[in-house]
Amino acid sequence: MGRYAAARVGGEDTPKTYQFQGITADGRAIQLSNHSVSILWQGKAATLATILDITEQQKTAVELRTSEKRYHDIMDGSIQGVLIAAIDRKPLAANRMCAEIFGYGSVEEILALESTHALIAPHEIERLNNIRKPYEDGRTRDPIAYEFEGVRKDGSLIDLNLHGSAIEWEGQMASHLTLVDVTVRKQAEVRLLEKTIEAEHANRQKSEFLAHMSHELRTPLNAIIGFSQMITDEIYGKVEVAKYREYASDILGSGHHLLHLINDILDLSKIEAGEFTLFEENVDVDELLKSSLAMIKGRCESRSITFHYGHGAISEQAFPKIRDDERLIRQIVLNLLSNAVKYNSVDGTVRLSSGMSESGAISISVTDTGVGIAENDLTRVMASFIQIRTDSQISHEGTGLGLSLSRQLAELHGGTLELESELGRGTTATITFPPERTIPNVP
Repeated sequence: MGRYAAARVGGEDTPKTYQFQGITADGRAIQLSNHSVSILWQGKAATLATILDITEQQKTAVELRTSEKRYHDIMDGSIQGVLIAAIDRKPLAANRMCAEIFGYGSVEEILALESTHALIAPHEIERLNNIRKPYEDGRTRDPIAYEFEGVRKDGSLIDLNLHGSAIEWEGQMASHLTLVDVTVRKQAEVRLLEKTIEAEHANRQKSEFLAHMSHELRTPLNAIIGFSQMITDEIYGKVEVAKYREYASDILGSGHHLLHLINDILDLSKIEAGEFTLFEENVDVDELLKSSLAMIKGRCESRSITFHYGHGAISEQAFPKIRDDERLIRQIVLNLLSNAVKYNSVDGTVRLSSGMSESGAISISVTDTGVGIAENDLTRVMASFIQIRTDSQISHEGTGLGLSLSRQLAELHGGTLELESELGRGTTATITFPPERTIPNVP
C-alpha cells in the first residue's frame, strides 16, 4: 500500500480500487475495499480514500462458493442422474450421471438441448405432459414419481424411474428431477412374466394330459378290478387251485390301489385346471369321522396303534352339521389318518378330534406320535409329489399327493389345512372350515 501511495503521488498509474486487510482498534482483522484518487489538499498533493468494510460480504461469497462446490460435488458424485429443468422444459443444470444415462459425452451437451422432450420417447410425451400440468398450473408442489421410456443420444430407448419436485432455481421456478436407469430390471420383469406364462401354460397342458390319461386308465382298471373280484368271489364256480385265488386277490388289491392313485391324480388335475365341481350337502361330521375311523382301523391294529376319538366339550348329539362335499371331506380325513398311521411308530397313538370355535368354524384334527416333520420341511410336504424321508424303518409308499390334495380340497371349501409338528414327537394336521358352512342344530 506504501508503494501504491508513492506511485500515485509520483503520477504513476495505480489501481483506483483494491482490497486489503485492516485491523480494528481491538485487534480484529477485517476485509476492506479502498477507492483512492489523487487530489490537491491545501495546495499539496494528497490521496482521497473511500474505505468500505466488506468482511461479511466476502464471508458470504466464500460460503456461497463452498456451497456451490459442495452441491456440484454431490451432483457429480451421485449414482443417480440429476436434471434441473425450467417450466418451459429447457435444461438448466445436470450432473455427469445424467449425461451418461442418456448417452451424451458431457453435461454441456445436455444443457445445449432446447427442451427435455429430446430425452423422452415420443409416445410418452403426451402422458408426461398430463402428469406435469398440475405443477405448471401451480395447483400442487407435492413430490412426484413415475416411470417412463427415455431416448438416448443414439436413438435407443431406455426405461427410467423418475422422482421430481418443484424448486426455485436462480430466481425462477424449476423442476428438480432424479433419474435411475431401470432398463435391466424391466427386461428381467418381462422375462419373468414370459417364463411365468410359459410355466402356467405348461402346467395347464400337464393337468389336461393327466386328466385325459386318468380317464383312459380307469376304463381298463375297472375291468381288471371287476373280473378279479368275480374270480376272488368264485361267481362262476369254484377255483380249484388256491394259488389262482391268491393271485386274483393280489390283482384286486393292486387294482384298487392303482385306481385310488389315479383318482387322486385326476382330482388334482381338475383342481389345477379349475374344473372341479363340489356336490354339497348337509353332512353329519360325527358319522363321517366314525366311518372314516372304521375304514382305517385294520391298518392300525396290524401295527398296534391306539386310536382316540372325541368332540372336545361338545356332545355327539349337539355337534352341528356342515355344508360340504361329503366324498371330498372323507377323502381328506382318510388321507390324514393314513399318514398318521404310516408315519407313526409301532405301539403309537393317533387322535381324531373335532371342535368348533366361538365364531362357529368347525375344525377336524388328526394327531399322531410318529416321526414328525422338521420345521423347514413343513411347507415342502404340502407340495405335490413331495415326500420327506425321516426314518428308513418306516414305509414311505405312495405318490406324495395326500397332503397337497387334502390342502387343495380344503381350500375348495374355503377352508385351510395347517400342520404343527416337532421332529421325533409327532404331527397334528388341522382342517378348518369357514363359519358359514356350519349348520347350527335347531332345538
